[in-house]
Amino acid sequence: MRLLRSFLGVSLLVAVVNCAAPFERIPTLIERAAAVDEGYRLQRVSEPLSYSLYLDISDENFYSYQGSVDIEMRFLDTSNHFYLSNDGVVIDRDSIKVTKPNGEDLPLRDLISMEKHEQLLFYFNERLEQNAVYKVHIEFSNTIGTELKGLYRSSYAVGNTTRYIATTHFESTYARSVFPCYDEPSYKAYFNVTIRHRSRYHALSNMPIKERTEDDDEFATTEFERSHYMSSYLLAFIVSDYETLSDERDRIRVYAPENQVQHTTYAREFAQKSLQMLEDLLGHEFQLPKVDLIAIPDFNMGAMENWGLITFRAVYLIYDDATTTARTKQNIADLITHEFVHSWFGNEVT
Repeated sequence: MRLLRSFLGVSLLVAVVNCAAPFERIPTLIERAAAVDEGYRLQRVSEPLSYSLYLDISDENFYSYQGSVDIEMRFLDTSNHFYLSNDGVVIDRDSIKVTKPNGEDLPLRDLISMEKHEQLLFYFNERLEQNAVYKVHIEFSNTIGTELKGLYRSSYAVGNTTRYIATTHFESTYARSVFPCYDEPSYKAYFNVTIRHRSRYHALSNMPIKERTEDDDEFATTEFERSHYMSSYLLAFIVSDYETLSDERDRIRVYAPENQVQHTTYAREFAQKSLQMLEDLLGHEFQLPKVDLIAIPDFNMGAMENWGLITFRAVYLIYDDATTTARTKQNIADLITHEFVHSWFGNEVT
């Protein structure tokens, strides 16, 4: 009997030791996230290293899209869960695949949508390995609205014809409305972007085009070079039929609708001078191989410093000698320089 008691005592001790740091229950995790001081910030149990983002934006007139993202992330904790930002993106739960460092699948126990906090909670039956690198695959879909944030639809007129573009604005936290990600400025990573679109359009993003493949007479796929290390709010991509007076190999290009592109010469010439002046002043070259300036018909601010693809409200990029005021001309110059400055202060150093 004494031996049995000793055995039970040892067994109980082992059980207590093994349970000293038990898995946190899902309700506990959600309650913690609801705390005022941290509820709207991702708990730093993991961090992204790179994204491979594929988007199919080939819907006629840009009313919806679908896509997938492969996130390479480092797990920083010793627990059995991690979080991603998500705001309204429809997740295909069956598509989710988490791969361990050894290549084996890590089965997902549960996926909780914390809508109030714009987060997804990924919950597993086993602990993840601290400082190990995991791969997360997610497929998703969503509508394309007109709210001037996230991925949205804008339009312009050429004669009596209405034309559409799909454009983005992710500052401050609107990348999460397009794809699940780590949507806070401190979570920097590399982005590999691929976009499928109608052949009559072309796609632009932060980096130069790596390859454009014509899928058939109607559709094409554009793959871009890997981005620099950057925050999610600086990611940008646009699908349009815009034109440019610049050569494809030029470092600075200005894009506008076909009936306005002839009025982009001032912006292009000033941008060349401004960027050179900043490089000389700072003693530090512009970090990317190209930068595009593009006129957006519907835009919520003067301009946005997306790294390598700067978006402008059209009036602040189009200069027509016959109609543009001297004040607006000065505003164009001010905004171009302001956004270029962000390439060093804000983009490279965030």
